[in-house]
Amino acid sequence: MISNPRGMIPQPVFARCLILVLLLARGAAAEPVVLRHVTIVDRGTRRADATLVVDQGKIASIGAADAEAPRGARVVDCAGQFVIPGLWDMHVHLSFAGEPALLDLVAAGVTGVRDMGGDVWQLDGWRREIAEGVRIGPTIVQAGPLLDGPKPGLPHRITVASAEDGRQAVAVLKRGLHVDFVKVHNGLARDAFFAVAAEAKKQGLPLACHLPSAVTAEEASSGGCKSIEHIAESIVSSLYLQQPEKSRSFERALDDLTGPAGARLFALFARNGTWVDPTLAAFQRFADTSETSAQERPRTAAMKRLLEGVARMRAAGVKLLAGSDMAGSFWPTDVHDELRLLVQAGLSPAEALASATSEAAAFLGLQDETGSVVPGKAADLVLLRGDPLADIRNTRAIAAVVVRGRYFSSDQVRLLAVGARSR
Repeated sequence: MISNPRGMIPQPVFARCLILVLLLARGAAAEPVVLRHVTIVDRGTRRADATLVVDQGKIASIGAADAEAPRGARVVDCAGQFVIPGLWDMHVHLSFAGEPALLDLVAAGVTGVRDMGGDVWQLDGWRREIAEGVRIGPTIVQAGPLLDGPKPGLPHRITVASAEDGRQAVAVLKRGLHVDFVKVHNGLARDAFFAVAAEAKKQGLPLACHLPSAVTAEEASSGGCKSIEHIAESIVSSLYLQQPEKSRSFERALDDLTGPAGARLFALFARNGTWVDPTLAAFQRFADTSETSAQERPRTAAMKRLLEGVARMRAAGVKLLAGSDMAGSFWPTDVHDELRLLVQAGLSPAEALASATSEAAAFLGLQDETGSVVPGKAADLVLLRGDPLADIRNTRAIAAVVVRGRYFSSDQVRLLAVGARSR
């Protein structure tokens, strides 16, 4: 018997993967697909026993169970299944995760991502191939390299040393790299941040903020941040840094998060239209990887306070996004973790689902194209074996994914993902 060195997949499995890659990723126009007897779950409502027709990459129609199918269509009996809009993971790092993550995301029902700092040419290449139909993957909205202070050796960033550097960097991102938005990180100096924010507004680029240490959350919100990333690393850190330097306490910052200071901050976010992407899954990962009980206890306690903070944001009317901070094996979180934690924080399953579908689309200005199950919108859909409004964990019970109008059973996508890793 031939051994299987280094975890290589068996030849029969590899052959099936290769055949699927060749047959399903050739870029040919997708055949019409008819989903019969499906329950549509969209924006908190259910429509049972419907027929949904997909054609030319769009949702063509929604009708009764006995609606006529287009000639030559693939008809799928979806009795007992629930269809939701394709999920958006609003905080990923694809260049860290690598090429196989594209298929892993689709297999997980993620048909759109907001990349928060990566190799702009690599991401543009993948995005172009996905749009042309020669690669299977999610729609990518990207920042390209993030803007940061000096951090030698760290990749995928532009070092900004002054306000003028910041203005020039934004101009390069807009005119030279054609990014979709600007992302700043915690090492950016105060004057550089405000220069970047003003130039981003001038250039028409939304600003996403991993909050610079020299800027408060209030200042970032009022200064033009469209989204603040990370409840722990940005918002709690901001409250911590506002304490007297000699008596700073992370526990006191958590008290502020869930007390009057947090209430004032969240009211400001709501007034300014500042969205928050809490990335709870990332902090949960941090807690789960504790090496000692002395590390685990305070991290677990902090996680409970972060969940309470998200609940208070929701009550204050702050708009929330679902982002996992996914970075492959380096940081293996996913948007399903984030949805579960949002529900644990007090959101209803419908609200949590919206944060990764209709609300994500609205944040990106794509609400007329995606984010809901409506005729004329993109046919990016996920078929589930359980009702996500009854239990948000059912978003993991994936029966099939429709991406850009092309239907893939969960087994097909998994085989494609295995095939991608074996090449």
